[in-house]
Amino acid sequence: MYVYGPRLLVNGQVETLRGLLIGLGDVARTAPACALLWGWCDYIAGRYSLAEEWVNITHDVAIAGFDQTITAPLRMNISIARGDVGAALIIAREMTATSQFDSHGSELATVAGGVYMWAGQAAEARVTLGLAVEKSAADDVRATHVLGLIYQAIVDFDEDGTGAAAISALRAADELGMASYYRISPAYAIRGRTDTNPSSAHADAVHAVELARRVPGDLALAYVLTICGDTLIDLGDPAGHALLTEARSVINRCPDPGIADRYLSRIESRHNVAAARSARAEALVEQLTARETAVLRYLPTKMSQREIASELYVSLNTVKTHSSAIYRKLGVDNRKAAVQAARDHQLL
Repeated sequence: MYVYGPRLLVNGQVETLRGLLIGLGDVARTAPACALLWGWCDYIAGRYSLAEEWVNITHDVAIAGFDQTITAPLRMNISIARGDVGAALIIAREMTATSQFDSHGSELATVAGGVYMWAGQAAEARVTLGLAVEKSAADDVRATHVLGLIYQAIVDFDEDGTGAAAISALRAADELGMASYYRISPAYAIRGRTDTNPSSAHADAVHAVELARRVPGDLALAYVLTICGDTLIDLGDPAGHALLTEARSVINRCPDPGIADRYLSRIESRHNVAAARSARAEALVEQLTARETAVLRYLPTKMSQREIASELYVSLNTVKTHSSAIYRKLGVDNRKAAVQAARDHQLL
């Protein structure tokens, strides 16, 4: 299982892997490799709490000195699936700070690069994903290689609205026999959004949505729904509005959706679906004070304002006042937008 299991996982043979793990019975709870594989199976099935439990079991049954970096890709993926970019970003930054990418498989750099991408940290994403794509090609890990290319395409599209990288990712997937890989949906969405041919653009948008509904987690789904909703509305297809409405419902349940919320807000404003609530930060209206910065550091967490007040030993009204000042100085009007704007300004 130590060698065969990961191969099944990478090749998308999840049900085969699940069958083998079931056959092992309770042994999976005493073998770290099996516990981690169970975690991946439950993550792919959308059972994030169970996946997290398997990560904990992996750590608990491992021998002293166990390298917990091995579980980092799954831990980051679980956080992203829940729409919690901030939690995943902590792990990604730890991996970068401790130089883990060279000594571990390409999957680690790919997932971390994806986290930087969702956080709007384009420079960090490009460096990490460049390493991931190069390493996955050298190791012939096709799914990871294609996913790295997809994340690069999202970075390019978010930065300058171009679709060349998405076209390249789709071409590479086709050459590697992975044109139907379900995680490639953002590349189809971006290609459709940047295509000048109405017929092929519509086909790509519809196909992207179909694939996205098979992807674990909220962020990728919301992002694809937004792009495709935008495309379909421009093409005169009324289904586009429903996609934007669905995307908003998905984003609203995410504690920290990163760039996905900013992008959706821009598209909602463009189509007069809702008032713009967040945009790429241009310049600080005013520098944050030390006390405001202290409050800002807690905004990416799930803590309520009352809990933040308790942590900082101040009153609830003080936290509310500081939060209002943070929003004003960042040019936003809500907590999620403030978090992403702060990242744009390198304040988080």
